[in-house]
Parts: sequence; structure tokens; C-alpha cells
Amino acid sequence: MGDNRGVPHAADRLLAAIDRVGSPVCVGIDPVLERLPAALRPADRSPKGGAAAIRAFSLGVLDAVSGVVPCVKIQSACFERFGSYGVEALGQVLDEAGQRSLEVILDAKRGDISLSAEHYASAVFGDEPGPAGPGPDWVTVNSYFGA
Repeated sequence: MGDNRGVPHAADRLLAAIDRVGSPVCVGIDPVLERLPAALRPADRSPKGGAAAIRAFSLGVLDAVSGVVPCVKIQSACFERFGSYGVEALGQVLDEAGQRSLEVILDAKRGDISLSAEHYASAVFGDEPGPAGPGPDWVTVNSYFGA
């Protein structure tokens, strides 16, 4: 199965990945600087140092789960808090997950309307790959806007 562009649907890729590893498990990667193992906590608590530390931790998780699970869910906010350094680290982790043939869910809780929604969609699934590759396979949304 595939879409009208001849590209397999994300759900078909996920099912194939589950079959490949024999497990329907998704590992969440939600790196919080203060909760990292002591050896990974940076002396440099700047955004650059923080982003480097959570990148290193996240890549270690990818190393540990590759070939064992079909999918990872990466919490975008944990990276975005470090500004451009965090966004760059997120791109690198997304790229590395793809290199390891993991299906990737970007937990970005995007859920706005109109022009903002178009910008979010383009940022996540744009036609042009970003500097670190094509991006995630899936993205979370939050459709609750309140009363």
C-alpha cells in the first residue's frame, strides 16, 4: 500500500517495522537535563552545553534500542527549550533515528488554526528536508483549545 506518490504510508512503514523487530514498543525520549546520569550532565549549563548533553543522551538511547524496538517518540519541547542549539540537536537526533530505520514520532503538540497550523505543518513535514534530514514520520497534536 502507498499514497498517490508511490511512497509507503506511515502506518504501513510502522507495521513493517513492528514485524521486523517483533515488538510493538515505542520508546519515549524526553531528556531533562537535571535528570540525566551524572556523567552526562554538563559543567557548561548554557543552552549550547545543555543541548549537547541531551543530544548525547538521546543518541545513547537510540544506540540502545535500535533493532529492538520499531519506534521512538522524541519530545520536541525538551530540545526547543535550548533555543537554536536545541533545535539543531533535535534535527541531529531525528536524522540519526532515521538512519537506524526507526519510525519517529515527534511529540510537538502542534494544534493551532489557519496560518499558524500551516507553518507548523511545513516546519514538521515540509517538502524540503531540513539541515539534518527529512524529519519525523509522525507528529502529535493537541486539538483542545479550551472553552
